[in-house]
Amino acid sequence: MSLPAPLFYSALDEYTHIILLSIIDVLYFIYRPIAKEPTALYMNLCLHFISKWQSFDNAEKDNRLEAGVEAIIIQIFNSLKRTFGADLIEGILAFLTFAVEGVTDTEMVDLLSLDDDILKFVFQYSTPKVRKLPYHVWLRVRSSLGTLLVEGEGGSYLWYHRQLKEVSNLFLSLLPPFLHQHLFYSRYLRIN
Repeated sequence: MSLPAPLFYSALDEYTHIILLSIIDVLYFIYRPIAKEPTALYMNLCLHFISKWQSFDNAEKDNRLEAGVEAIIIQIFNSLKRTFGADLIEGILAFLTFAVEGVTDTEMVDLLSLDDDILKFVFQYSTPKVRKLPYHVWLRVRSSLGTLLVEGEGGSYLWYHRQLKEVSNLFLSLLPPFLHQHLFYSRYLRIN
């Protein structure tokens, strides 16, 4: 049994109206902050943040875009901390920020493996024979960082823009264990 044509078109019209309102709401949340700072870096950071949205996210509550480059970078970092864990992300941000010529995949895994807090978090449900961070953990975070990183010489990864490095440095300096990652980095450099 099919719907009569006028009822079908009325239902279709109502459905498309709801969809268009949803799209307009999302566009409002996207374009309003971009209009305040229409720079290429800010737009790129917004697109990076928006690309992580899920269909079930509440755009108004969970994903309001912060206005300004520094604010959106901190918002991205906080989002990563919620997704992957604070210790892991703070370690990764620190090592990416301290590295002058970037960090290779192997170096990042080695550096993160020096931190017992990170290993304790990663291995909270298991006890491996070798206490080394699994490669795929770093690869998942690196994939999530996506366009915020560029690959330099020798396969090393570094921030693609100086403001990412500057805000990361500021973000990390506000945390109590800031010196903690410096010590691991210097210890790693002495070993290698």
